[in-house]
Amino acid sequence: EEVLDAMPNESEWCGFTFGHAVLGRRIARVEHPVKNLKVGMDGNGLLVDEESNQINTPSIGENIAHDFDISADRISACNPGHLAQNKLSRILLEETCLAAKQSNHVHIFHGAKVSRVIDHDNGTLTVEADLIGSEHQHVSNGKSLNCIRFQTSYIVGADGSSSPTRMQHTTSSHMLGDPEMQHLVNVHFRTTSALSNILMSKENKYAIGMLHFVYNQHVVGAYVCHDGKDGEWVLQIPFFPPFQDVSYFDVNRVRKMVFEGLVGDDKQIRTNSVITQNDVDIISIRPWTMSSTVAKSYVIGKNQNIILAGDAAHNFPPAGGFGMNTGIQDAHNLAWRFALAFHSKNNKEYKYPKNDQRMYPALPFTFSSSLKESLLQYNSERQQIASQNAALSVRNYNRTLGIAKACYLDAKHPSLLKSVMSSLPTSMLPLHIKQSSFQKAVDTAMIPLANLAKEGNWHGDRITRNVRRILKSGGGLPLLFPRYEIGFGYGEEDRLDDRDDTAGFLPVLIEGKRVPHLPLFYIGVREKDNIFDKDMFHLQQRDNQEYQSYSKYKLWKNLPIVTLTDLESQLSQRWNQPHTPRFTLILSGNFSPFLVDEIKEKYLIAIQNLIDTSSFGSTFSVDVVEIYTEYTTAVDRLDRLNEESYDAQLDVSYSRIFPSKSVILLDPNDSFTNLFVKTKTQNEAKDNFSIVFVRPDGHIGGVHHFS
Repeated sequence: EEVLDAMPNESEWCGFTFGHAVLGRRIARVEHPVKNLKVGMDGNGLLVDEESNQINTPSIGENIAHDFDISADRISACNPGHLAQNKLSRILLEETCLAAKQSNHVHIFHGAKVSRVIDHDNGTLTVEADLIGSEHQHVSNGKSLNCIRFQTSYIVGADGSSSPTRMQHTTSSHMLGDPEMQHLVNVHFRTTSALSNILMSKENKYAIGMLHFVYNQHVVGAYVCHDGKDGEWVLQIPFFPPFQDVSYFDVNRVRKMVFEGLVGDDKQIRTNSVITQNDVDIISIRPWTMSSTVAKSYVIGKNQNIILAGDAAHNFPPAGGFGMNTGIQDAHNLAWRFALAFHSKNNKEYKYPKNDQRMYPALPFTFSSSLKESLLQYNSERQQIASQNAALSVRNYNRTLGIAKACYLDAKHPSLLKSVMSSLPTSMLPLHIKQSSFQKAVDTAMIPLANLAKEGNWHGDRITRNVRRILKSGGGLPLLFPRYEIGFGYGEEDRLDDRDDTAGFLPVLIEGKRVPHLPLFYIGVREKDNIFDKDMFHLQQRDNQEYQSYSKYKLWKNLPIVTLTDLESQLSQRWNQPHTPRFTLILSGNFSPFLVDEIKEKYLIAIQNLIDTSSFGSTFSVDVVEIYTEYTTAVDRLDRLNEESYDAQLDVSYSRIFPSKSVILLDPNDSFTNLFVKTKTQNEAKDNFSIVFVRPDGHIGGVHHFS
């Protein structure tokens, strides 16, 4: 809720603008479909008409790459969001501190700096951390300490693109790719309420957006509006060391650049003496190097017990916003693996006798037999995703260079100039003379951009036509990438290429993919599984009206709705009650509800037998979700589950082996079966019984069909 509340309204960030300034003459505006994106719809933005300020929206059919009826099919229960990283980090830290208070095993030293990680031959790691500057001083025997030293079996190095952990335990060649694509200056600034009100006013609504590409004689850069009403902005300015030094970008010069790029020749501000450069507050000016690199391995160290995640494992150009999102996915993939090992080590549960002579069915998934094996799976899965996201980010960056080239700013020219400056005889000149000459050449190249501010200027009009032609053909920077953001998977067949970066997402149920969004009606849960709480549906009920057309039958239209995506989290209230990671078995198909008990029992025991042979122990929790297409059948099934004699009727009470829940859902349109790949697999699913095994991170561990 706090994350949602902190996000600005989508109308404030769904647009990208191109122009002389944020408020100056606008070359073009592109708006992106950030709300209610449907299955199969392309994620590319649409060019706003120059005269009417309207979007010429193509018909739905032009955006669909398949023959599904998508009238009620969103690609997700949630819309995309936009939130500054510093705000998200604050929220996550607060939540982490709250969670830590619930456990005696968690200690947080926010602001501490890890000075060294010692990798011992016996498989242990010693971590030394400097607590000076930390918000929490460590106290031992009544004495406050400035440092802390502890031993551990594993560490996760999520310490940024210049990760000391990675560099200490690998060589420089460990990162593959281009480490130096472009040098930039990151300017974090805020605008006063007076300037913010003008920037976000209704009169300037077509200038409101997330990303503003500014081509101005004073500054060429990308303005990122994180929260216009709060005045939270970032500006990225390219620079070219060593012939430009970061000291050139002092506070006064940068403030002027920022102001000129914001207001341009806007008459309202230029004639209003109240608004000046002092309405721009420079928070920080930091140089950084854009790169596209991925670690050779995310699992390093003598004993493969140092794990890399986030920017420590991969670096992308920011175009497309994949950096932080890929890092969050890393954590999502990694957390349940450590949690499973932790709970297995600290809990002893009932194990089914290994000499049992039952016939175990062939399981539709593979299981990592140890934490180390599981971490190697993390490495292979996430490295594949990082590589394809890196390639996509580079393509996105090249798209921005194409727009700059249309403004007669060719990225090759500064490189050529640097080459000339580094060659004889110019290279013999003192550095300060070369820097001065380089800066004059850059300033001269930017002078013609003043023509963009003038309506009717032939040079400015030509640039406008060039840029709009590229954007109209879909050559600009997209905001949404449905296949990459929703449809990524961990199978070999899931590797994405550059054929169509913004192509629509088509939901399928195959191993490696995330379970896609599908709204289903909640019938009930076995009464003894009383940790289930209907309040979990409050997020879905907000948009419940969107799904009213999902069914024409009044009988169940007021039932709560769940989405298949991240079903385990909804069923378990995971955010309120952390516990052992839970797996999910989804059962569906043409079967008698009286037969399902036998099928469930066989599979649960088979899973238990597999777990018993692993080093994790027997602490798996498996929720069973049964999907029915007939309302009366689903209700009858729930009644049977709640019969007092139900457990006694089973050969084995698998609830002793698994603290599982049995949940009944209704799918009146049989949409679940249609999610299987449209081949023999789907035919099998229609005519038979299907089991989908889902990991705690929501990815499909296996699919099995049988008669």
